[in-house]
Amino acid sequence: MVNLFYHANKHALLTAFVALIALACAGEEAHKPDVKNGVIFREAGPDRRPDFVFNAAVEHEKWMPESIGGGAALLDYNGDGLLDIYCLNGAYRSQKNVKPLMNRLFEQTDVGKFIDVTEQSGVGNDGYGMGVAAGDIDNDGDVDLYVANFGPDVLYENLGDGRFRDISTEAAIRVDGWSASVVMLDVNQDDQLDIYVTRYVDYDANFACPDAAGQPEYCGPKAFPGMADVLLLNEGGRFRDISQASGISSVRAAGLGVTILDVNRDGLTDIFVANDGDPNVLWQNQGDGTFRDIALQSGAALNDLGRAEAGMGVAIGDVDNDADEDLLLTHFRRESNTLYKQSEGGFTDHSNQAGLATSRLLAFTGFGAAFLDVDHDGDLDLAFANGRVLRGKDLTGGQGPSHWRPYAEPNVLMLNDGSGQFSEWSNPDEAFTSAVENTRGLLSGDIDNDGDLDLITISSDAPLRIYHNVHANRGNWLLIDLKDQANRPLVGSMVSVWAGSEVQHRWYNPGYGYLTGQDPRLHFGLGSTTTVDSIRVSWPSQTAETYPGGEVNQLRTLQRGKGRPINR
Repeated sequence: MVNLFYHANKHALLTAFVALIALACAGEEAHKPDVKNGVIFREAGPDRRPDFVFNAAVEHEKWMPESIGGGAALLDYNGDGLLDIYCLNGAYRSQKNVKPLMNRLFEQTDVGKFIDVTEQSGVGNDGYGMGVAAGDIDNDGDVDLYVANFGPDVLYENLGDGRFRDISTEAAIRVDGWSASVVMLDVNQDDQLDIYVTRYVDYDANFACPDAAGQPEYCGPKAFPGMADVLLLNEGGRFRDISQASGISSVRAAGLGVTILDVNRDGLTDIFVANDGDPNVLWQNQGDGTFRDIALQSGAALNDLGRAEAGMGVAIGDVDNDADEDLLLTHFRRESNTLYKQSEGGFTDHSNQAGLATSRLLAFTGFGAAFLDVDHDGDLDLAFANGRVLRGKDLTGGQGPSHWRPYAEPNVLMLNDGSGQFSEWSNPDEAFTSAVENTRGLLSGDIDNDGDLDLITISSDAPLRIYHNVHANRGNWLLIDLKDQANRPLVGSMVSVWAGSEVQHRWYNPGYGYLTGQDPRLHFGLGSTTTVDSIRVSWPSQTAETYPGGEVNQLRTLQRGKGRPINR
């Protein structure tokens, strides 16, 4: 199908390619970063972050899962208003006499103070962790956890007293093989969260993949058959696998990143999957329990040259404030991190025009990704977590574990100039971009509850790092949380904030990035605006309400049924 698409559009594609190369080269000079405001992120010290190192369980045999793990989630597991962090870990295969490597839950007891509550909470799963999602699957007002493993997945029920219980068996969770990212969503509008799990490849550890010099190296996804993803329907606390009945299992690919969106604004939740080396998938919800892949016809399956790329992570955000969710995919080196801009249900590869295909950026392999407004000017900026899967030049200066030095790369921060053009932020004192590690997971959220978005990175055999936003000239802000009468978060809602002549749109969805669960609260940068005029929420139940505006620089919790109903 890729070849048919390419040859049918060959002339147009070649013409566009020449033009875009010229534009990208011009962008190298035109997009000069503005460094007058100093640093944007400052790293928290060891006493102000969880004491956690993601152990990839390297056994020096180039076991493929070692090269791509590193998931984590932000959640408020005890409802105290402070974000906690759940970190996944690796697991050794052959070293039987070592202590099992457990996942870890860190409670934030005060701003910047974290304690390890793994043992008492009961969430120390010792499988080989890949991805995680947090959400209220039993509608009791607290946050549960789904852990995706290389091996059997696990579902933890939050008991509401600081403890969790493994309910995988009684909830009929029977997902094995190589799971990757997870997202919780409501596919049938019954106010119960269902679960979508991407799965990677049918891996054979006995199959070797030497490099060009004959040295052992990590295999790529094309060495093994892809797997079908899994869709689990919530039937009151017990889950039914509807992958086949829904059509999801009709595609077998190397799935990694996943997010949800509503492409055609019909109130039904659709699903986008970033595939590694295979065309991406966009599952459009048909409203009858089935899904149809519209990625190719919508323009989101391939890049502008008609090629499938090595999709890793996926970020979602409204780059141009047109109330349509745009998608950003991270990729392998020599492939751009691709921006698919949405318009009227279709997507266009806008990477070159947006400044994302410079020669420097093409040298990196991206995994985690996040849209965030770092300076509160109303425009979404971009953060990328990078790290190779094939050996390259040591960029660490001899720092870090020796077995990861040939894979380590710096992270990247790109600022939006307000027109959808991004330029790389460069400052030798910038903590987030100065770290050179083999980074996978990237979390974005207001860790310290000061109204701006901070960053967390998970890197192989390196400490978890927290980067606090310390932008000196950031503007005003608003944080919004959504609940129903039972204190359940309403995943899949769209929030629009009017302030002066400007309107911003955010999609209430913590499921994006790479193997991660993000801060579910919605962040709006408001610049110099001091008052919000009004707020509109389009709920996933196909109803909509407006809420009064008010003062800025605060957290607002909007409850369904407490606003003024309007026709959607």
